[in-house]
Amino acid sequence: MSKTHQNLRQIIQLKKKINWGDLPAAFHVVTTSLSDLEGLQEHGFDHPVKRLLDRRNWSLKTLRGREFEDGSLEFEYKPRVILYRTSNELDFEVNCYPLIDDQEIRQFCQNQPGLPFNTWDPNYMRSVAKVSGLPDFMRHTYWSGDDADHALVEYANYLVEGLIVYLSKHLDIVEIKGNSIREIIEEVDRRVKERQAQKNGF
Repeated sequence: MSKTHQNLRQIIQLKKKINWGDLPAAFHVVTTSLSDLEGLQEHGFDHPVKRLLDRRNWSLKTLRGREFEDGSLEFEYKPRVILYRTSNELDFEVNCYPLIDDQEIRQFCQNQPGLPFNTWDPNYMRSVAKVSGLPDFMRHTYWSGDDADHALVEYANYLVEGLIVYLSKHLDIVEIKGNSIREIIEEVDRRVKERQAQKNGF
């Protein structure tokens, strides 16, 4: 994923400049999660995304694949999956589930007919992105955030949506459910403006 006009390091420096060298705890929690997302493709450490894209775990039968003498693999189809963007009081996550005949598979499965993976283990393959502390930080940012806070939220959206684009190049993403980070903010803004208009008699 390429960088935007402000990367994470620049946003952190901006925050320190605004806040006299201090990084609030909530800001630090979000930046730590985003740093992990930044390094996902660059460093290739063990992660659910790496497991999803490991072709050695793709089903040759379901995806009509074949293995060559040199060990390389070729597939006619990509694994069909569905993505969920979810947000609770603590985290913003993107979860992935494989499909068998348009049926979501949420439990552990192995060598099951129609399953696009030889082994599907949700404990190690489901959560493709997690930004800890983001929902509460977004509320703070909306009502009283500074320029660095707003830049961080926007960068979180950029990284998460960029990861989804990256996954779409390797997986057959049938559907993406749930709002993006930017869409959540836009929805909050719309509701606030509606309430204000009602109070003002419009």
